[in-house]
Amino acid sequence: METHIPVFEWLRQCSKDGNITAEFGAINVTESKGAGRIVRAGRNIKDGERIVTIPLNCLMTSRDAKKCQLAREIKKSHATIHSEHTWLAVYLMEESRKGNTSRYWGYISSLPKSFESMPIFFSKELKAHLQGSIALSKITSMKKDLRRDFEEISEKVPGFAKYDYKEFEWSRLCVWTRVFSIELGGKEVDALVPIADMFNHSPQPQISWYFCDEEKAFCMTCEQDVPKGAQIFDSYGRKSMSRYFVNYGFTVGGNYTFNEAVIDVPLRMKGDRKCKGKHTKYADISPRGKGGKYTITTSLASFQKLSQRIQPERMFSKSIEGEIRLLLTIEKACKHALKRFPHSLRYDHALLKKPSSNPLKISERASETFLEE
Repeated sequence: METHIPVFEWLRQCSKDGNITAEFGAINVTESKGAGRIVRAGRNIKDGERIVTIPLNCLMTSRDAKKCQLAREIKKSHATIHSEHTWLAVYLMEESRKGNTSRYWGYISSLPKSFESMPIFFSKELKAHLQGSIALSKITSMKKDLRRDFEEISEKVPGFAKYDYKEFEWSRLCVWTRVFSIELGGKEVDALVPIADMFNHSPQPQISWYFCDEEKAFCMTCEQDVPKGAQIFDSYGRKSMSRYFVNYGFTVGGNYTFNEAVIDVPLRMKGDRKCKGKHTKYADISPRGKGGKYTITTSLASFQKLSQRIQPERMFSKSIEGEIRLLLTIEKACKHALKRFPHSLRYDHALLKKPSSNPLKISERASETFLEE
């Protein structure tokens, strides 16, 4: 059913303060049980037509966030902030505490009240479905990142004592799940953008978005004709299944090309006497125990490029025989990695067809199994 969302009226009022008026008349937002909010075409939309314009004064940006009272106290304390998202999160916390006296209240009140379905809050029983998956380590890393910044600020900023961890966690997750990176005055800043953050993800989006410096507005334009009533999708970027899953709480069917898997192999990198652990444009590489083995986290799309950069140990000479030995070593590493998973890919695919299964968790596990098989 079509939903009346207070943020629409707030945007109309808020944009009156500037020179640009918020425009979003071409879309409707409907609410569906289990699917959340869905943005649909309110009429037939033409290719190249702008469908959303949100003035700068309606955005919450990291540039403004660093000027808020709480941010000034953090900077004065010399607390170490490990994530840029934290600046926007503390701004959101400060404004949220103001309630309906905040100029952003119309937007803040439209944000999710909780993120209980996110993997970060999974019970032990639900995490059991992820056995063998890289998602488990990413969930742990997310928790540590949140706790680290909260404790750092709590220790060094007296004025932060009135906020509890749950508030901080909520604010960071709001930013994590809906932040846009825009170029503002030649500089890249994070931004929370009303309405734009309601579009669902698709690998084949119908829209593109950008910040127009001349108009001082965030704009979304259709890249194809969209008939009235059809859902309009954005893209959250090309990511691995585990990143979609951990960062947003969903998985994408058939997302194997950019998926990640973890294997352990002995290797050297060109130009390095030893690979001590690094991040390259093709993979994350880190030491794993003794014996010259390293953990490689890479995607299928990047694997070929990565293998061209690997200068394996002496046994892998630059010859056909050497390449065969290298591939056999990688095959062995993949077979070993598969032992981390409790079930085969065939089993998981069969399980996904059962209505009583946990599709998100199983499809995440299956995507890594596919890559390694």
